Amino acid sequence: MRIKFLGKGDPNSNPIESLVNRRLNSAVGVDRSHASIDVMTTAARNFLRKYNSIYAT
Repeated sequence: MRIKFLGKGDPNSNPIESLVNRRLNSAVGVDRSHASIDVMTTAARNFLRKYNSIYAT
């Protein structure tokens, strides 16, 4: 057994990071127009709250 250290926040090396980022990007960022950065931040926050309540470990 070998230990493999993953890069911090590197979605290419960390499969869990990739899963969350891909879902967040598709739910909040892709093909959506937001009135301001505050609206986009709120949408991301709401998505992560829902995601954490569903997939909490």
